[in-house]
Amino acid sequence: REFIAQAFSGQPPGRLLEIGAYDGTTSSLSAALIAAGWSAVLVEPAAQAFSRLLCRYGGQDRVRLVHAAVLPESKPATFWECSGPAHDQLSSTVEAFARQWHVAGQSYLVKSLSVAELLDFAGAETLDLIIVDAEGVSVEITKALPLDRLLNVKVVVVESDTGQMDDAVAAISPWYDVTVI
Repeated sequence: REFIAQAFSGQPPGRLLEIGAYDGTTSSLSAALIAAGWSAVLVEPAAQAFSRLLCRYGGQDRVRLVHAAVLPESKPATFWECSGPAHDQLSSTVEAFARQWHVAGQSYLVKSLSVAELLDFAGAETLDLIIVDAEGVSVEITKALPLDRLLNVKVVVVESDTGQMDDAVAAISPWYDVTVI
């Protein structure tokens, strides 16, 4: 969070896209920016987390909510929602990723948007910050970002959750200075 605050220090509020916003509070990288006046598009496929996100931000003009998964291409996706307060942040469209935590949960079909569809909705050309925290698919989403459309984006934050961070770095390094934290 400090890295993001430092990157935008002294600048007026901007626009952000957070893929995997969870409930908008717990471990949130965007909550402080939204509180400081930023506009946001927050995406979350998990039903329980999205309902909390809706309670927190529903009706706010500066915050647009998307209840869907994000994948490199649009298709129906099975979503595995882990249960329990310590594990529900680990839900995923990747069954093996969700099951590695050995937590009982449920699966259900969710709508997924392609990265391109989401960026059309979010207004790709107006974004300053993109946060990708999509359990098990963060690297694939990052690799699918059409960086030539994201000319105003100053910072891309990607969660390393699959051990494939080199692939994400390679995908964005032609356009961005990369710092792995």
